[in-house]
Amino acid sequence: MHDIKKYSAKLKKRIRIGKDPRVLVSAISDFESETDSITRKFLSASKIRIDCKRGCNHCCNLRVEVLPPEAFLIANHIKSLPAERREPLVSKLRDHAIYAKGKTFFEYNKACAFLVENGECLIYSVRPHKCRSNISKSIEACISTRNADEVKEIKIYHNQLAAEAVHNYKTKGCVMHPTELTQGVLAALDDETLPEKWANGAQVYELLPERIML
Repeated sequence: MHDIKKYSAKLKKRIRIGKDPRVLVSAISDFESETDSITRKFLSASKIRIDCKRGCNHCCNLRVEVLPPEAFLIANHIKSLPAERREPLVSKLRDHAIYAKGKTFFEYNKACAFLVENGECLIYSVRPHKCRSNISKSIEACISTRNADEVKEIKIYHNQLAAEAVHNYKTKGCVMHPTELTQGVLAALDDETLPEKWANGAQVYELLPERIML
C-alpha cells in the first residue's frame, strides 16, 4: 500500500496544474509502469511463479477495457509509426472496432488487432493496465477457461492502484469511464480533438454495453 500511496501523490503532483491534455495523457504512463513494478516486486519477494512468457497470447482474444488517457496514449504511439506500418494497422483497427461495437465482455472472442503472427504485441511498451494486470500461474487455465489463474494478492494491489489513478484524474474533472480498446484508440486517431475535450470534462466515449462507470 505504501508504494501505491507514493504513486498517487506523484500523479497528483504531476497533473496538479492546468488542464493540458498532453500532460494528462503522458501521466498515465506512470500508471502503466507502476502496474509492472507491483508485479515485479511481489514476485521477487515470493515463491510464486507465473506461466506468462514472451509470445504467449492466450488472453489476447478477450475484450480489453481502457481508460480514456490510455486510449490517447496508444493513439499517440500509433501516430509515431512510419506510414507503411501505421496505415495497415489503422485499417485492421477499423475492422476490429466494427466487430467490437455493442459486444459484452463474454460475447467478445477475437484476436487483438495489435497481435502479430509471432504472438507478440505491437503496442507492448504502451499496452494498457488491463493487459499488464492479466497475469496467470497457469497457461492451461487461460486455454481451457479463458480466465487467468491470477495471483490474488497482486490483483488486489493492481485494483487499488487503478482506483487511485481514477480518483486523481476525476479530481481534475476528467471522465474516466472505460471504453473498448480498439474503438477508443480508433476514435482518438480519427478525431485529434478528443484529448482536449476530455481534459475539459467532456465524456468523449460511449459507455460499454455493461454501462461501467468509474
